[in-house]
Amino acid sequence: DSRGGAALRLTDAIGRTRAVIGVSPESQPAVAVMDENSPVRATIAVRPDGAAGINLLDKNGRVRALLGADRTGSSVLSFYDEKTKSVWRAP
Repeated sequence: DSRGGAALRLTDAIGRTRAVIGVSPESQPAVAVMDENSPVRATIAVRPDGAAGINLLDKNGRVRALLGADRTGSSVLSFYDEKTKSVWRAP
């Protein structure tokens, strides 16, 4: 894009974007996977602080599950309800 990031868009047989693999202008990599109606349903990203995570989103774009690791190697697994309230977390 005009800010310096780059992205590769993967489309299905009828031209709908189904996945995007990109690098932000700050050089942070990310992957987004969309369903047939285009909402993002899953993301994999690395933040500037070195933390990495996988988010699973519902059809409304709300995070429902998160698996992540911070830059020190500590990990977390969280599940959220339809209002994004945490319902379970480990550790």
